Amino acid sequence: MDWLAPPLSTISILIIATALGVGTSTINRRFIDVNQLKIFNRESREYFRELREATRSNDKNLKAKLKRKELRINQLRATVFKQQFKAMGVTILPIFLIFALLGGFPLLGIKGIYTGVAAYLPFGFSLLGTVTESGITQMPFVWWYFLCSLAVNLPLSRVFGIAPGLED
Repeated sequence: MDWLAPPLSTISILIIATALGVGTSTINRRFIDVNQLKIFNRESREYFRELREATRSNDKNLKAKLKRKELRINQLRATVFKQQFKAMGVTILPIFLIFALLGGFPLLGIKGIYTGVAAYLPFGFSLLGTVTESGITQMPFVWWYFLCSLAVNLPLSRVFGIAPGLED
């Protein structure tokens, strides 16, 4: 059986996406102060809730109070963004290299390992690949990796405590 063709390519790309997700989440966990992220999420949720309330009621006192609070929110946002940007700086190059090796960059003339069909969907969805006469979608590497990455990274970011909007 060929590991570059489904079903082995489907499974191997899922495993690769999982390994990259775990690696990225581990690096993010090292660079991002989770407590500060939770404080930022909590305070920004509260700030935007109060801002909506002030806008609806046209309360000038509350709006003035929120102007002062806006500075704190912006400082927290800048700190969290800086941490996330550092983590991205460490992870982006290896991810691009792996992606180029596996899927290539056809627009740049770089051919990857997975050039054919990487996975099949049991229903027709032409945005993700080619739909056959029998109604099956043949997905290329790029779309299959993207779906696997979403499916893996969202839960991983919760497990590692780095998901946006984490509750206390």
